[in-house]
Amino acid sequence: MAAGRGSRYGKLKQFDGLGPNEEFLMEFSIYDALENGFDHIVVVTQKDNVAFLKEYLSSKIPGTVALDVVSQELSDLPEGTSFKGERAKPWGT
Repeated sequence: MAAGRGSRYGKLKQFDGLGPNEEFLMEFSIYDALENGFDHIVVVTQKDNVAFLKEYLSSKIPGTVALDVVSQELSDLPEGTSFKGERAKPWGT
């Protein structure tokens, strides 16, 4: 699920409580990954959400699992490439 701005949805869909305990949709994906042997979770989000997600998910993920929460900026391009257009939404949306 893209961690977009929710322009059509009207709010940040990635933080909308869905489960019986108001879990985020990504928590179900993380649970499935852990049940299938993953030991490293990487979440890509907007820079404004990095600190919140690190704190929130750290309390939900076992200490034996590596957690990286990172942001992707429009300027994050492979070396030797450039983008001269205008774009308001993150890459991939």
